[in-house]
Amino acid sequence: MDYFEIIRMILLVIIMSAAVVDDCRRYRISNRIIICGFIAAAGVFLTEQIIKGGAMQYLTACIAGLGVMSAIYIVKGAGAGDVKLSAVCGMLLGIKGVLIMIISSLICAAVVGTAGIAMGRCSAIQIGNMKMHRIHYSIYMAAGCVIAVLTNIYIGG
Repeated sequence: MDYFEIIRMILLVIIMSAAVVDDCRRYRISNRIIICGFIAAAGVFLTEQIIKGGAMQYLTACIAGLGVMSAIYIVKGAGAGDVKLSAVCGMLLGIKGVLIMIISSLICAAVVGTAGIAMGRCSAIQIGNMKMHRIHYSIYMAAGCVIAVLTNIYIGG
């Protein structure tokens, strides 16, 4: 694990923590968190590109995270903040990491959501003119990030 990877993981923890707290408080992820995440990730990306070269995979992963989560957003499976957050995660995790994060977060959310519905604890809430289920997807994205990082550490990336 090189210095850039360590910096990316620290940024990931900070950004995901802020996103989860904001999502749990307001059912939204602030654009300020997303913009700070993009700026920090872009700074790491550009510095690594200048020093080492070959960091384009993180830009590709940003686009992949945005694309896959956009498809989930279209079918109303995630919010716009979750889509933008996945793009930031892509810039920090790389292509394999962001795909592992998305797949594992979907599985975690499906398992917990199904259990919540079965136990009668998953209800819809009204926020403004929008009706949504009481689920904070950023929590599952954070779990997916942990799974992606551990997969990279123990299996290799």
